[in-house]
Amino acid sequence: YHIIQQVFAHDLFSADHLIGVDQTSVTVGGATFRVVQTPGHSVSHVAFVTPDNVCYAGDVFSSPDLLSKARVLYTFCYAEDLKSKKRLAREQCDCFVVAHRGVFSDGAELARANIRYLYERVELMLKYMDRPMSREEIYRALFLGLGLHGGSPWKESNTVNMLGSLIEFLQTTRRVTTECRDGVFVYTKVPGAEQWDIESELLDL
Repeated sequence: YHIIQQVFAHDLFSADHLIGVDQTSVTVGGATFRVVQTPGHSVSHVAFVTPDNVCYAGDVFSSPDLLSKARVLYTFCYAEDLKSKKRLAREQCDCFVVAHRGVFSDGAELARANIRYLYERVELMLKYMDRPMSREEIYRALFLGLGLHGGSPWKESNTVNMLGSLIEFLQTTRRVTTECRDGVFVYTKVPGAEQWDIESELLDL
């Protein structure tokens, strides 16, 4: 908490509007915006659709340019994030504004690029899990393999959190088994874990 205060002190502010988990619209300055609940990137992430049918997607999508450069992107819960990407892709909006960054006319194609990136990260983690490994061993393998070292302790801690979300997704999708050995959780890749049918995930977009 204290580290977050130090790093993000300039970003701390009081909210003008609080949006509930079941809220579907919000009125600001006389204009009503539709609220689309999109948890995944963060616990309570939302997207907004303007009165003139423009979707501000926030961090649900990243631009293809960023996807081509990023070694790993932050996601709090991959399972929920996948659902939100698909949900937002079905919005019939004239354009989609993403925080990182740009304006795009085809939400479905944007979703496909982001979902493919997500599964590529998962496959990459599975590639490095060449034996039963603890979390720390998985983190070390990816830090070394992807060259993730560098920056402040806070940044490296944040990267560990990103990788932790990937491990939890592998557990959720039963791609790894988990056991506790003398107080240390060990993860083992199941046979055929890398065989993802990614294209089937994209058929309904």
